[in-house]
Amino acid sequence: MKKILTLILCLTVVFAFTACGGGGGEEASGDFVVTACIASEPETIDPGLISSVDGSTYVNHMFENLMKYVPTDEAADESGNVMMTKVDLGQAESYEVSEDGLVYTFKIRPDAKWSDGEPVKAQDWVYSWQRLVNPATASDYGYFLDGIVVNAAEIQAGEKDPS
Repeated sequence: MKKILTLILCLTVVFAFTACGGGGGEEASGDFVVTACIASEPETIDPGLISSVDGSTYVNHMFENLMKYVPTDEAADESGNVMMTKVDLGQAESYEVSEDGLVYTFKIRPDAKWSDGEPVKAQDWVYSWQRLVNPATASDYGYFLDGIVVNAAEIQAGEKDPS
């Protein structure tokens, strides 16, 4: 059980840094402005290259993950100041886990779209994960995919081709 929870936590963190565009069925009309209090200007908002909290804040508002944490009604401590969370569906409509627990198969929601209205496809996720472990990308968090993406450690070490 601990391995499964660790895997889900790792997947959620990875998805936070490599997520594709969010869903939304309506066309944007006019300018869309987000006002946020961020401590400093991020160096990048590229999900594969961010390494700061500021950049992560922007990315978390721009992209939806396959899976996400959602609060529960349960408090983590007696004070009630810390709430428990659970893993829930994000861009994934559903998922299946193989009997051996090694393979997760995600079905992406049909309404998941990029900002230009194009549908998000499974290949978009494959590309983002391959890019994250590719040494040419030089992602600070590529190692998050070790044990999740086949040959991730070997790819990062330059021993295998990222495609």
